[in-house]
Amino acid sequence: MPQLNPEFFTPQLFWLLITFSVLFVVLAKSVLPRIAGVLEERELRIGSDLEKAQQLKEEAEKVQTAYEESLVESRAKAVQLATETKAKLQAIADERKAALDAELATTLADAEKRITSAKEDALANLQSVSVDACQAVVSKLIGVDLDQATVKAVVEKETGNFTKGVA
Repeated sequence: MPQLNPEFFTPQLFWLLITFSVLFVVLAKSVLPRIAGVLEERELRIGSDLEKAQQLKEEAEKVQTAYEESLVESRAKAVQLATETKAKLQAIADERKAALDAELATTLADAEKRITSAKEDALANLQSVSVDACQAVVSKLIGVDLDQATVKAVVEKETGNFTKGVA
């Protein structure tokens, strides 16, 4: 094999040196700058993407903070609204209760007046009925007809004692 023959080593080394030199120059002048450009562009894009990601993260944190603040504010407003509504409803209930109490007091006073009037009427009628009944009883039991003035005086005396004790 000629490649392993030592007398062919010098030309092989010469062509090896020329081939690698040309390959090195081609790589250094055209391929490596492109690769370096791509790597640099990639690094810039990654840096830009990281900056955008950081900005978006900060913006998201601001939005979340604003959301939490608005949520707290909304809850506070809801509690305040509930308290105000409860107070208004309590005031309305108190007003209605006072109106009903006043109406009930008026109705009760009217009923007491009617009862008192009915009692007085009953007592007035009681006296005349009592006079008639006493006259009838005395005339049936004893057989004596008493005049109405005498019976009325006795009945008034007795019913006067009765009404004083009751009242």
